[in-house]
Amino acid sequence: MFLKKNYKSLLFPLMIIGIFLFDQILMHFPIELTVLKILFVSLLHTFVVLRTNYIYSTDIYIYLCALKRARENNFIIKPILSEIQCNVLFGISLVSFFILTNFNNLGEFSNVLFGILISSFFVLFLSSLNEIFRNLTNKADLRRVKVPVSLQQRRYVLSLSQVSTKVGPLCLNTVKLLGTTLGLTELGLPVLTGGPNNIGPVTSFVTNKLYAENDMTCPIRTRLDITAEHAYYTNQQNVKNGHMLVNPTGKRMYSLTIPRQLWDLGVGSPDK
Repeated sequence: MFLKKNYKSLLFPLMIIGIFLFDQILMHFPIELTVLKILFVSLLHTFVVLRTNYIYSTDIYIYLCALKRARENNFIIKPILSEIQCNVLFGISLVSFFILTNFNNLGEFSNVLFGILISSFFVLFLSSLNEIFRNLTNKADLRRVKVPVSLQQRRYVLSLSQVSTKVGPLCLNTVKLLGTTLGLTELGLPVLTGGPNNIGPVTSFVTNKLYAENDMTCPIRTRLDITAEHAYYTNQQNVKNGHMLVNPTGKRMYSLTIPRQLWDLGVGSPDK
């Protein structure tokens, strides 16, 4: 009864698991290739579902929809943004970030794009925080949702469905909250407080740990410092591996604030 009613819903997850196991355990393909395959199969599956609606009649899908309705009908706090508004704002922030990082000489337009980017991050941060509180205060009792006959003896399916309905949106919004927080602290705050050469606290912590073996005389505080330490570290590894006789990059003795100081260390040139 279970397989007869739900085999269509199981095809896609079994296919994804099969691709991963085949690529990573049997063939040892690069993980990037496996991810691309999974993305392609996911897009293809989405297209097939939209054209045929073949999973809509399965009991698992019907039960998940009932759980979702029960959850949505028991929110106490109202949302700041709808799902569509959130996706549109996220798309705008991605486009702004892509233009800022891939195009130079934007002039005053770069300030406009940066303002849009930071404003989008801030609104998405508030929306994600609000969604976390909405999920934590949701009063839905998913055990009261009617269970289809084919699932009544499959308690693991019921438990997994209820947990995913409750915890899934909470995890997703937690990831969004962390992402927007990093955007604000690592992009917005440094630029607003000191200019584009400044770095955020997380970037500072990670890079100082990463290049600790360079025996730095002063900690990394700017983006130019990161560039200098990366060049010094790379060339030092080449010397250790025998690819170079000496390290052509000078050792950084202070925090760099202008590109000229970077060129003086032998990293890049004024013509680039």
